[in-house]
Amino acid sequence: MSWTYQSWGINLPRIAVDLTGNHAADILGFGYDGVWVSLNDGNGNFSPPNIGINDFCIATGWSVKNHVRLLANTTASGYPDIVGFGEAGVYVARGNGDGTFLPADLVLANLGYNQGWCVEKHPRYVVDLNGNGKADLIGFGDEGVWTAMNKGDGTFNPAQLILEDFGYNQAWRVEKHLRFVVDLDGDGKPDIIGFGDAGVYVAMNKGDGTFYPTKVGLGDLGYNQLWQINSHVRLVGDVMGVGKAAIVAANGNADVLVALGNGDGTFQPANPAGMSLGYLYTYFQSSPNIDFSVYPVFLADIIGDGKRKQLVAFGDDGVLTIDFAKTASPLFSAIADFGINSGWTIDKTIRMVANIGGGGKPGIVGFGETGIYTAMSKGDDTFLPPATFALGDFAHTSGRVVSSITIVFKMTGDNLNDDTQLHLFIKNRKSDTSDSGAPGSLAQNIQDYADAENNWFEKNPYLGCALFANARGGFGDGDTRLVNILLRKKPIPVEELNLPQILIFIVPKRYDTWKFEYTVAITLDDGTQLPAFGSNVDGITGVVMDQDNFSYSGIGTELNTQQPPSPPPGQPLNSIRITKIKTATPV
Repeated sequence: MSWTYQSWGINLPRIAVDLTGNHAADILGFGYDGVWVSLNDGNGNFSPPNIGINDFCIATGWSVKNHVRLLANTTASGYPDIVGFGEAGVYVARGNGDGTFLPADLVLANLGYNQGWCVEKHPRYVVDLNGNGKADLIGFGDEGVWTAMNKGDGTFNPAQLILEDFGYNQAWRVEKHLRFVVDLDGDGKPDIIGFGDAGVYVAMNKGDGTFYPTKVGLGDLGYNQLWQINSHVRLVGDVMGVGKAAIVAANGNADVLVALGNGDGTFQPANPAGMSLGYLYTYFQSSPNIDFSVYPVFLADIIGDGKRKQLVAFGDDGVLTIDFAKTASPLFSAIADFGINSGWTIDKTIRMVANIGGGGKPGIVGFGETGIYTAMSKGDDTFLPPATFALGDFAHTSGRVVSSITIVFKMTGDNLNDDTQLHLFIKNRKSDTSDSGAPGSLAQNIQDYADAENNWFEKNPYLGCALFANARGGFGDGDTRLVNILLRKKPIPVEELNLPQILIFIVPKRYDTWKFEYTVAITLDDGTQLPAFGSNVDGITGVVMDQDNFSYSGIGTELNTQQPPSPPPGQPLNSIRITKIKTATPV
């Protein structure tokens, strides 16, 4: 059982970032009920997580589908703040330096969802545009590039359109064109670079957060030259340690190309680097047209010199690194771990490089299937094997998940006619009332269930359903029939369970009276069966339904799956236990 009481899927972002100023990256995750933080002791050891703020989470309306959430220093405190592009605009929660945050403030009524800014259309970043050490806001909107400059105290001036380019109206698309904000000329102020249709375009920073007109940086590596987001790699960074950003690219054959920067926003032709991520090594598919969308590839400082970046690629069997500044043996098998063949797939895990050891000691941080794993850099493009299990939390499966829900019906009198339809739903009720509540209409439950299934990123109140559950018969007088509930598509972590509720609907063709008892059983993937609940509770025996009473709602055992927030290291986590019984009543 995890301390955060939840399993972490693709709808719950997680990052490694220094929150306390000890130069060692901590863990931060945007969970169901708040922002969870696990602090680093400076040596790569992480504390049990605690909630840093009850905001920026699914429970308060934030989702990866509609909102961008980033960490940046917006004040002179030196501690990163949470910056969220939400519904009404931009919100900031200032960091206290201890892993907690002040309440979020609306600092700009723009660049938000209600102002027409969408994740699928408009990239937004938080970056220091004028070199004063305080992060500003920049977004690629419909009309072009918008900025909101920091006033110096963590609040922002009104957003202004500063460049009529790189926007949606100029035919820039998230699914076709990459856009970055990165220092190209070494002056310490980030510039704009975009991989467009005809090639690479740049807009250089004037030094005050505004930009010179767009110019062509390189007539290559664009969409018209058949470079696509999923099939190819294009990254920007100083890989030679000369203060000039270069472009690193890999084509569909995984051949690595480098276009060195001239220091003015233009680039030399992209030339082969004499190495491949595919054919010469077993870390990637040994076939043309590699789908790089399943292989994380990025630039990071893994040697800790603070000057140049290396290429880091997570492949089939492990991690591959390239140091372009070395003339001999530039290609390394960094560590035989964190690869697809050992379970690290992009749909379930997150992998990144962060300074987890303190004192300029970078390492790999992997949010895996069952917890966080780390591997420290040796300082020579390789990492200390094997990957070390660091924390049993923030993982795709931080706890057990539901594997099956079954309902056993025992007929106690009149049978269920063959031409009567039986429909079942299992919901996850909140523990906020003592009664079962009205089930609502069958049509509304069918619609609500379909809507919840189609919205992966929001919380789903349903656990599963069984429509036309009596289609195969077996509901005659004296019969006992087991019905398997079809579980929802989204996994059900045990931490999410609270108060299971059964909804029963019958649709009689004519007159029909049905007398029965039922028992609901929920089983976890480790074989554990949660306390069953049924119709015979507190003196109530059985249920009667007919054409005048065609719906029924019953709730059963309330499950306490919440754990102490910070159990001592090594102490076993508590098991699920019953706190009270709810009465099942006919409606």
